[in-house]
Amino acid sequence: MGHASSGSGVSALKLSLGLGLAFLLAGCVTVIRGDGTVEGAAKSELLQYAASKGPVLLELKGDNPGLPAIMDRVAGIANGTLKGMDVKFTGDPAQAGQLAYRFVLAFNPAAGVREADLCGAGPARVARHLEATRLLTAFCAGEELLASSIATGPQVSGAEDPDFAQMVRSGISETIRARATVGSNKP
Repeated sequence: MGHASSGSGVSALKLSLGLGLAFLLAGCVTVIRGDGTVEGAAKSELLQYAASKGPVLLELKGDNPGLPAIMDRVAGIANGTLKGMDVKFTGDPAQAGQLAYRFVLAFNPAAGVREADLCGAGPARVARHLEATRLLTAFCAGEELLASSIATGPQVSGAEDPDFAQMVRSGISETIRARATVGSNKP
């Protein structure tokens, strides 16, 4: 009997640990490297060049008319994200040092929207998701996709949500990272 109760105690412990892990991961933001034409340290070198004449432009794409109102918040979140790099971001094209180089972010893009689509002139179609948020981040030179990342996380409630800030920082950081994050599908 002692042996049987020991087994059920182990099962209960495994169940508790599994539920605890699932609870912790429920609020987790994950990010992988996406497509692009530039690899390794060249990404950060291009970004340093882009930032050498002033702040780097950040754009938000989607069909939400409220996007311009949160640009200052997004630029504030992005500033200081890249440790060891002197890069400032702005949502105002008039303040950008070099308009050709920019980061474009799209929250909850529709299934057909690819990272390269963000560098083009048109808006990204948006899909509404109730259970999660998806963020595509693209580093562009004109209409060319230099580097990108794809982040997923819990549904955010708005620009003040801590998960929103974490997704912006993670997306920018992974886009410029010289090496892929463990588990990424890219070398």
